[in-house]
Amino acid sequence: MNMTFEQYDRLTELRSFFVTVPDEKLEMRCWRMGFNLDTGEFCMTAGCLLGWAATHLPFVHQGLMFVKGNPTYNGLLSDAAFVAFFGVDYEEAHMLIYPHQYGDEYAETYLIGDGVMVRNENRKRVPKELVLARLDETIARYAPYFEQRFLEAAE
Repeated sequence: MNMTFEQYDRLTELRSFFVTVPDEKLEMRCWRMGFNLDTGEFCMTAGCLLGWAATHLPFVHQGLMFVKGNPTYNGLLSDAAFVAFFGVDYEEAHMLIYPHQYGDEYAETYLIGDGVMVRNENRKRVPKELVLARLDETIARYAPYFEQRFLEAAE
């Protein structure tokens, strides 16, 4: 496991912060531009969890921010920024930030056969509860490791 204590703390802080995002502001179906940090007008990214993370001032002060419309950390963009900042692997990052990972009804496109992709005009919004549940599962996978390391460090 390559996640650090700092990254684990960031992940748990992300969960605490994301709970405060109003449901109507959660939009994972399209890429948004023109985010207003003062009003929280949109999250600005299809990976809404990542987009909102890049607006959370403690994370911004640690280097996770928008650069030219992309969530960025240490020169890495989007999912790579999420992996580096929070210490999860790419598979976990994709499961958290991409809408199609929550089910076909949330996917932007879907396969109809012979490699043909069509746009899903009736796709649903990903419910915030699903995002939080997935985030809780991710945190729970790492929690025993960090609890054990904390106990060992205290001895």
